[in-house]
Amino acid sequence: MWSGTLVGAQAALLLALGWPARGARPTGRTRRAAAGALFLAGATVAASGSAELGVDLRPSPLPPPGARLRTTGAYGRVRHPIYAGLLLMAAARGLASTSRRHRLAAAGLGGLLTIKAVTEERLLAEDHPEYADYARRVPRFMPRLVPQRRGAGPRGVS
Repeated sequence: MWSGTLVGAQAALLLALGWPARGARPTGRTRRAAAGALFLAGATVAASGSAELGVDLRPSPLPPPGARLRTTGAYGRVRHPIYAGLLLMAAARGLASTSRRHRLAAAGLGGLLTIKAVTEERLLAEDHPEYADYARRVPRFMPRLVPQRRGAGPRGVS
């Protein structure tokens, strides 16, 4: 099934990100420190989203039957906090590494997680009539820096 293909591709990209680069030049201390902070932020966001899903957590974009829609906590800031966290951690790896493979894998993961998010959103909208309003209020991956006024529509694409 296509869902398994997406999960397999995600696993391969995560493996490519985690695999050490041969012959890569060391990066500067400032760059490594920035990457460390970015990685820690990503891990925190992903862990928060994972904890809030609890037993409904799964690698597939297919929502479990009967799962309730989460719209508070991490899910009140972004619609996909786990994916957002993974993207931050992948960006950190790309920043900390001089390996072209790591940067390409980070970019590939960004595209793949966008496909998974769009797929998941379509399925959630079918199961939860209130999803359309939630999607208008809450951005996909990056939280808004300035809170949106109640009743105001989004400006731009999330």
